[in-house]
Amino acid sequence: MRVTLEEKLKEAFAKIGQELPVRPLTIQSTGHKPGHAGRHQHAECKPERGQAPAEVITEQTPASRQGAASKKKKVEKARPPLSSKQPNAAAQQLSIDLSVYRQGVNPRETRDASTSPDTRYEMSLGADSAPCWGHSDGMKTLELLKLELTGQQVQPIPKEGITAQEDRALVLGLDFGSSSVKVVIGDSALEKAFAVPFRNATGLPSFLLPCRLYKEGGVFSLEDGGRAMADIKLAFLAHPTVVKYQQRVVAFLALIIRRARAWLFSEKEVVYRSSNIVWRMALGFPTANHLDPEQTKGFRLLGAAAWILAGSSEEKIDDIGVIAALHRAEALDAGELPSDQEDVELSVVPEIAAQIYGYVASERFDNNAANNFMMVDIGAGTIDASLFHVKRGRGKWDFEFYTATVEPLGAVNLHRNRLDWWARAIEERTSNREDLLEAISAARKVTDGEEGMPQQLEAYFSAAKVQFLDPRQHSDRQFYGKVFKQVGHETYWKTSRGYLTREQLTDIPVYLCGGGSRMPFYGRLKETLNVTGQQTHLSDPTAKGDGVHLFKWTPLLAF
Repeated sequence: MRVTLEEKLKEAFAKIGQELPVRPLTIQSTGHKPGHAGRHQHAECKPERGQAPAEVITEQTPASRQGAASKKKKVEKARPPLSSKQPNAAAQQLSIDLSVYRQGVNPRETRDASTSPDTRYEMSLGADSAPCWGHSDGMKTLELLKLELTGQQVQPIPKEGITAQEDRALVLGLDFGSSSVKVVIGDSALEKAFAVPFRNATGLPSFLLPCRLYKEGGVFSLEDGGRAMADIKLAFLAHPTVVKYQQRVVAFLALIIRRARAWLFSEKEVVYRSSNIVWRMALGFPTANHLDPEQTKGFRLLGAAAWILAGSSEEKIDDIGVIAALHRAEALDAGELPSDQEDVELSVVPEIAAQIYGYVASERFDNNAANNFMMVDIGAGTIDASLFHVKRGRGKWDFEFYTATVEPLGAVNLHRNRLDWWARAIEERTSNREDLLEAISAARKVTDGEEGMPQQLEAYFSAAKVQFLDPRQHSDRQFYGKVFKQVGHETYWKTSRGYLTREQLTDIPVYLCGGGSRMPFYGRLKETLNVTGQQTHLSDPTAKGDGVHLFKWTPLLAF
């Protein structure tokens, strides 16, 4: 297929995380012919400082080209997708540096060229300038729902004279996010799903529980008391073999499982009091991590330990109980038989597969169609993007991934990127404003705050003005360049190199989801990546904490 110069330019721009200018580029003749596509680029195609994040999916070295004497084109052999069952070795683990999420960072010690103020900007602060973001430290006391039951029981408490008459299969779906956790309990017999509320709040916030844990006297709790621990998931993903991070995950998930069961058997007691519950539990895991069998196995073991711990006869959850549950999970994994309290069918599913499952399981899904999809899940800490194929197996759905990338470019890290820029700017231009620097330092500690952040860099302080003389140096533009590179190049473009043809990538459905997708900053993806079409609401917002919307993808190139 003939590839035009415009197509090559657009692909080059996507690779370095930039958009192709609307006006045509003027290409200066250099007096010599360029080599392969991509060997020579226009001067304005050079990457900006601070870009080029690490690749998650490595690309196989292309076969050597034929000699100049041969004019025949060599057809590239199509590569198989990265199956969620048998992951390709090219799918590498993204090692998220925990320092990105560490607590108490002094912004003066953070030296990142992408956030460093440049001489090509003007900034002024008024004497009364103050932060315009929420001042919560992310550890405020939560008013959790008061429940009569502890959730230690795995079956409804039978009423006098009532015995279990039927088996009822329930699925506890647990979305363990970077900033909050959501739980949905599904009943296929009733064709219903119950979103589990955790606290006294109005609307959506009642179903979202910040991922923070408290510990006092060796006992873990979800309520304020003792030492607070945040970044539970991010710390584990960064260092999955560190025991203390594993134990925190087990304790947190066990407490969540207890509250979910306590709510169900309290609020839906009439529905299930005569049922024998057959439990399944589904845990979401970042797609790129899910493609690593060892990581998936390790996370499944923690999930099993959490279920065991939740059903323990000890009401308190402490270090001793966590350690015992981990040992018991290992024993069950080795083949020992579980007790009734321990018996659960546990599955670890790609978070992206969980997001789209409601659609593929519906009547709108056409099993005879191409069924290639792209998902961009924008969370608090990361962006999880994948391009994959869905097919119906025997009584189940198989997801085969062509590309899967995870980058620390979520909403909280956008917020921190802006805070870092302001810290450097204030330090360089108005270093006497210690009050503002202290506010920035405190704000960087928050990973699970629920108060919104300003929509743009310029709105972070009142009575402040910022103007970039060179728009390319704008902190938001540079950060967006990384987002654009991950989604446009590392996820979409790489699929066209050995997996799918460009015709197959035309008009591919794209799902933009996650809490961050509602921000205008990330909403730009629909414009810069030319996503068009009617929005189709696919899920109940209370089920995941955010809606999932279907868009038709119009590729960057006119194929």
